[in-house]
Amino acid sequence: QAGSPDIDAGDNVGATVDFENNPVPQGAAPDIGAFESAGVFAYEGFDYAAGSLGGANGGRGWASGWVIGGAAGSTSTVSPGLTYAGLTATGNRFQIYDTDGAMQTATRTLAKTFGATTETYWISFLARKQNSGREAYIYFGGLAFRAYQGNAWQVKTPGTSYASLTGVGSASLHLIVARVDATPASATAPRG
Repeated sequence: QAGSPDIDAGDNVGATVDFENNPVPQGAAPDIGAFESAGVFAYEGFDYAAGSLGGANGGRGWASGWVIGGAAGSTSTVSPGLTYAGLTATGNRFQIYDTDGAMQTATRTLAKTFGATTETYWISFLARKQNSGREAYIYFGGLAFRAYQGNAWQVKTPGTSYASLTGVGSASLHLIVARVDATPASATAPRG
């Protein structure tokens, strides 16, 4: 994110492009990590105070703030954030809970649109489902991830059915990373 100590803090090892083929460096020196900061098109660290998420508009690369929907339940920013071994923790976490069986939602629109050109992009997020009796969904347009009741996390593209991710149980915390190869006509299933 903007202001990260990793920006322009790497050593020049001769790389001319990052993992997404963005030119390196984009500033005074290479960034630490697989991506130059200019290559990240959206980031949401839930850097909001604990409480309601409705209308919150932080992060980077978003066209609008969070919109909350659903009849009964709760959506909120909760402290502390999720942590994962080997990753620096920042921000809080988002929690959503439905109490009436209808889908409780939190949505946000990206500033960038996809599908007009052939491109590869990466999506990553930390997720944990806390209640085995419910379902959890994370949608990125036609790409969907779900933790279906007590089963493992699954992934689906617009042209496929849900497929289980090996070793990714719904009750544990997971860092999910997906590579999406998109063309103007289609997108292939994520790898990762």
